[in-house]
Amino acid sequence: MSLDNTTQHRMNTLSPIYSLPSELLSEIFHRAIEDLHPFAADRHTRVTSFTHVCALWRAIAITTSGLWVSIVCGDSWSEHGSHSPERFESMESIENRVEMALSRSRESPIDVLLDCPYFAEDAKLLPRMFRRLVLPHSLRIRRLELHLPSGEEIDAVLPILRPFPSLFMFVLETGYRVGRRDTIYPFSRGSQLVNLKHVSISSSYSVFIEGIQVSSLVSFYQGSHPFPISEVVQSLEGATQLEKLYISTDGSKSSLTPPNPTRITFPHLRYLATANYEFGSWIDAPNLVMLELRYRGSRAIETIWYNLGSNLGKLRHMVITASHPYAGINFGALFEALHRAPILEHLELKKLNRADLLASIIRLREFPSSAGGPLIPLLRLLGLSINLADARSMEEFDMTLHSEVDALCSSRSRLRVTYGSTTSSGADVDQSDSTFERLSQEAQYLCLPYHEM
Repeated sequence: MSLDNTTQHRMNTLSPIYSLPSELLSEIFHRAIEDLHPFAADRHTRVTSFTHVCALWRAIAITTSGLWVSIVCGDSWSEHGSHSPERFESMESIENRVEMALSRSRESPIDVLLDCPYFAEDAKLLPRMFRRLVLPHSLRIRRLELHLPSGEEIDAVLPILRPFPSLFMFVLETGYRVGRRDTIYPFSRGSQLVNLKHVSISSSYSVFIEGIQVSSLVSFYQGSHPFPISEVVQSLEGATQLEKLYISTDGSKSSLTPPNPTRITFPHLRYLATANYEFGSWIDAPNLVMLELRYRGSRAIETIWYNLGSNLGKLRHMVITASHPYAGINFGALFEALHRAPILEHLELKKLNRADLLASIIRLREFPSSAGGPLIPLLRLLGLSINLADARSMEEFDMTLHSEVDALCSSRSRLRVTYGSTTSSGADVDQSDSTFERLSQEAQYLCLPYHEM
């Protein structure tokens, strides 16, 4: 009797769900996966589970094309960006799953991931499957991610790519070396990329700049080869709607800039991150709002400021990060740049060492605000964040710089001072330096005055 009651109770509980219109159930399915990453294993599992509840749910799920728009040419069991050699999915299973998703997605825009893990021998067949099954649907591709660990996969895939008229996001992650190619050009110059807004081309074994998400930037990494930044920027000439750009290379190996380079204008570019000396010679971004720089030495900062020209007029947020604790920052060039950014509100200096800190103190003493020196831009900042490399630098700041700046300002603004591996935006922290691994705690907050201009 109790078993019958339990069965009846479950039927009564489920009957309202069964009576829902199919359109509403389809919308519920959409809402259940909308917050998941398009290539996450959880999304694949959840969509599959909809088809195993009952015949009604299965029929509705199969006909709901939006559930099948994520096409993973790779191991569906892996978490995004990680793999397990013991659980790699068979090629037959991958091919069947891709064919099924392409069929059920019908004419909907699709998100495609080609994921070739370095350890799987069968993964070398994935580019061939990608070419045969996915490329015929290139007109529907909205997001394309390629995870290619070696030059062999890169040389097998990149030559077959073509401009995708619906492409909104393009991501390429490679190993440290880029194979036989001297450069990586995903798009030919003059390609119509009117819908392209986010591009990322980077090495999966390198961390470039802290505090930014891969999906919202453009990055180029050249490994050990010379890096002709001009050709890469010009290949994006057709991306007239580009909003976020990330270019990162070793500046010492960057190609030389000619006396009169042809500059490309990106009218909608609002976010720019770079570690390359020469990038400012090739682009104009009149509406730039946020700038992130990673420097290896003082020359990098000077060259970047020189090449930026008039791109700082609307800048509101600037982040400067040292590539290692011994990279010196040219505070003269920095303060000159602050004068070129009249509406800058927030400045972040990351991984400063003791020498940099002492240099900043000297600059502040040499150019008091009453003489129109570098403190004038500091006074109008709404926020100033300094991340120090070690506790000794923090002690130096407490004894000298803070007291001098505090005497010149009022109490409205706020200076956030930390040491160790912290980031302002909550993104992954660069753990390559052992100093930053040890010093991971936030030190303290200090009030820095604010003067209304």
